[in-house]
This record gives sequence, C-alpha cells and structure tokens, in this order.
Amino acid sequence: MEKNSSCCCGAVPAMWWWLLTLLGLTLLFFLMTWTRQEAVETDLTTRSTAALKAAGMDWATVNLDKRGRDVQLTGMATSVQERDAALKIVDGVYGVRDVQSRLQTSPTLQEQTAVLAPIAAVASAPVAEQKPVVTAEPSIPEQKPAVIAEPVPSPEQQAVLNCQQQLNDAMTGKTVLFETNKSAIKRDSLALLDSLAVIISDCKTVIAGRGIQVSGHTDNVGNDVYNQTLSKQRADAVKDYLVKKGVDGTLLKSAGFGESQPIASNATEAERSQNRRITFEINPE
Repeated sequence: MEKNSSCCCGAVPAMWWWLLTLLGLTLLFFLMTWTRQEAVETDLTTRSTAALKAAGMDWATVNLDKRGRDVQLTGMATSVQERDAALKIVDGVYGVRDVQSRLQTSPTLQEQTAVLAPIAAVASAPVAEQKPVVTAEPSIPEQKPAVIAEPVPSPEQQAVLNCQQQLNDAMTGKTVLFETNKSAIKRDSLALLDSLAVIISDCKTVIAGRGIQVSGHTDNVGNDVYNQTLSKQRADAVKDYLVKKGVDGTLLKSAGFGESQPIASNATEAERSQNRRITFEINPE
C-alpha cells in the first residue's frame, strides 16, 4: 500500500523553514526595540514636561516623537534668558541625551510700546491749519541734533567678539556637569569641553595677551566658604582638562565665585541648577 507524504513538510525544503524562522525572530526583535523606544520617549516627555511646568515654563512643548532620547523644544519665550533657562532645565533631566532648540522669543511689552508709541502719537495728532506767516526777519533753518554713530570696532576687537560669540554659542542650552559636591567632571560633559578646546585653540592668536577666565559658580545651598572653595576646584578641573586637550595653559585663568553671582533665584531646584555653572570669558585689554 502506497504511503502518502505530508502536503506541506515534504514540499517545503528545510532551508525555507530556517529562513522563515529567522524572519520571524527579526520581526520580533524590531517590535521589542520599537516598544522599548516608545516607552523611553513617553517617560522622558513626561518628566521633561513636569520639570518645565515646575519652573513656570509650561509655554514650552517637549517633542520626542521618533527621536529616542533627543528632545526637541518648541514654543515662544518672553526673553532670551527664559529661552536659555528652559533649555538648561530639560538638558538636566536624567536620560536626556541632547536638546534641540526650536524656541522663539517674543518682544517684551516695553519693546512693543517703544515701537508703537511714536506711530500712535502721529496717528492721533490733529492736523493744524497752515496759514502764511509774513515776517521781515530772515528765517533761520531749524537746527537738528547731530546723529552720533555707534563706534565701529577695530578688526582686532571684532575678532575677539567673534571668538567670544563662538564660546557663547557652544554653551547655549548646555552646562558643564560635575559629581555631586565634587570637582570630578561627568563623562556626559566631556564632548562639550572637547568642542570648547577646539574653539579656544583656533582663537589662540586672537586671545593671546588677553586670556580666558574660566569661572566656577554654585547655588546657595551649603556654607559660603565651602561653595567658594568648590567653585574654584571645579574651575581648576575644567582648566586642567582643556590643557590636556591641547589648549595653551597660559591662555587660561581659573576663578571661583561660589554663590556670589547668581543668574536666577535659588527658590527652586530648577533655578538653583542654573546657578551651578562654568563660564568662559575672554578678558578685556
């Protein structure tokens, strides 16, 4: 009696079964990875939004759609300072890898008034009837005040301004991070310092004779003397790292100011994080 073979197993070679299995595993891995990324994006969106709301910046919108751990911020800030503060807050959220700014700044009420007031005054002023005036005395032309032009910076001064702007742009929305109550630089901040080292080295000729002051600042938590010492140690650590990266040490001077020069109130953690900072300023002549 003739034996019947399976209609499927016998017809499909073993190689195709292996290929189908591999395809299924690949699809399963993709689904698991996509689900994991979606969960991370949801978590970072929630925590970043909460941090902004706690600082009174609910005008900023957090977007991580298909971005992994890279956050995009959109919204209208009332000032450049408020825009930079929002970027720093989100950059400090644990798990965020990079913050991309799509933030805009709107003119303040004072600026709008300064622009619109002259227009409103002209529009509302009555038109006086013009009558001919006969006089025997010669008329004297109206003397208009001379317009004093803004002084034009010299080529050397402009070069210094350009280098300082490069440093400012590199630091916008970013800060050098340290271990808590220590001067050890966190690994996440090394790429930022590497980019600053390149800028300083490229501007070496411009900076020579002036130098750059690396300044450390803290919040108001803790003892004044301790904060002063810690800020100086952190500035020294940044200077030492830049020198290791090839920056001429004679161009750098470190200083610590502790809590004496805050740029924000210390009422909330978000504001205190703004005051914990390192700044880079090219010294004047």
